[in-house]
Amino acid sequence: MVLNITRLSPRFISCGFFVLLVTSCAIFESPPVPSVTNSDRDGLYALAAWSLDGRIGIRSRHDSLQASLLWQHQGEMEKLRIAGPFGQGAVSIEYSEKFIRILHADGNIEESNRPEDLLNSLLGVSLPVSAMRYWVLGISYPFAQAVEEFDEGGKLKTLKQLGWEINYKRFSLVENWVLPQKLEANNGNNRVKLFVDEWSIVKP
Repeated sequence: MVLNITRLSPRFISCGFFVLLVTSCAIFESPPVPSVTNSDRDGLYALAAWSLDGRIGIRSRHDSLQASLLWQHQGEMEKLRIAGPFGQGAVSIEYSEKFIRILHADGNIEESNRPEDLLNSLLGVSLPVSAMRYWVLGISYPFAQAVEEFDEGGKLKTLKQLGWEINYKRFSLVENWVLPQKLEANNGNNRVKLFVDEWSIVKP
């Protein structure tokens, strides 16, 4: 039997399109993000290796920038690749609590045993380098006082720590982990926005 679409009423066609649209939305709808427990948060503190690929925006009193960001965490070392804002290509950064090394696109290398100062001179914002790797996971820095506000599902909604306020806008389910997808941090005239396109958890 051949269906003659020219004989179908506009109302029938509209209804069919609506059903298709609803079905499509159901197919591509993101899975619900589960609740977060204290045990889940303990697991995030114990993660030894992970990476994120996303975009970052930084605005200070004197300047602003937008860039792509690749961040790899391995043990006590952080490796960042920031591309876009510096006019000469990507900048690679490696740092720990007591050391930082910045490789510029022109081959120039800067090193310092004061990571926060050198990172501040590059980005124009004084970021607490020891705390950032916890904040991006949606947990507080464990070695400083913090004020935390959670949503009904146990996910961190607002974090106030080290003079910064971090607001978590969106979370996503990555394997069995609930991780931030969008967050905003501000400290007076400084504001940092991070949107994560992809998380990767490195299994031990």
